[in-house]
Amino acid sequence: MRGKWLVLWLSFVLLAGCFQATSPSQPTSTNDVQLGQILVIAEKNGTVKFDLKLRNKGKKDVRLTFSDEPVSFVILQKGTEIAHVEVDSVPKETREVMLAPSEQVQWRGVWDLQAKGRHVPAGTYEVEVKLLPEKINGEAPRSHQFLAKGTFEVHAAPTLDRKPVKPGPKLENAAFRQLRVVGGEGTYRVTGEARVLEGVFNYAVTDGHRYLKRGPVQVKGGAPSWTPFTLEISIPRDQLPSNGTLVLELYEESPKDGSRIHQIEIMLGVFRPQ
Repeated sequence: MRGKWLVLWLSFVLLAGCFQATSPSQPTSTNDVQLGQILVIAEKNGTVKFDLKLRNKGKKDVRLTFSDEPVSFVILQKGTEIAHVEVDSVPKETREVMLAPSEQVQWRGVWDLQAKGRHVPAGTYEVEVKLLPEKINGEAPRSHQFLAKGTFEVHAAPTLDRKPVKPGPKLENAAFRQLRVVGGEGTYRVTGEARVLEGVFNYAVTDGHRYLKRGPVQVKGGAPSWTPFTLEISIPRDQLPSNGTLVLELYEESPKDGSRIHQIEIMLGVFRPQ
């Protein structure tokens, strides 16, 4: 679904029609309130954005009052709720919205395609967007949850070889030895021993086109002693390659000219689209 977007023009009786107060003594005080909404669904960088745009289609000002969060984004698969997305485009503490004729307000929710700590499988999903006004122009509407629905597709996440790298002759040199990498999906733990000048070496993570992470590492002892080290690496999911290889580079910098010396490369994993 990369780069795709979907716009749903929503014309529900509750939102595009007329609101009526619950009070029988003032049955027509909100009859001229007309609110139209658009739900926009867009995917980018491994996330799905939901934009609910609410427009005042009437000829008078409309005041919406909320007691809690104004909008609820609920993700469902086959009718079962799997995730709840919070509004992130406006302050959560917003309690009142005033709309002049033709004016609109927008709420956004962003889903990271995670449910119960894991990337969801490929498939068709639904989003239910509930507008939760407590009052409209000072009066309670008949329904406290005005519902919009949209359907979208999720494609499979990149697959990753999670097998730890086994130490071997090619993973040792004059500065590094006994190297081991465990982890996957952007989170890795690198252990080993280093024999480096002043106890400092550098690391960098690349996908072959760009560097995703880099920096210095300080160990407790310097050459000629071997010193154990542990390096934790975390790369955001949206920066991982969709089709390529992730490589870790360990190296020293020459005290003469700053060039790389004693460089060693370790494959962290291979990503392939499903």
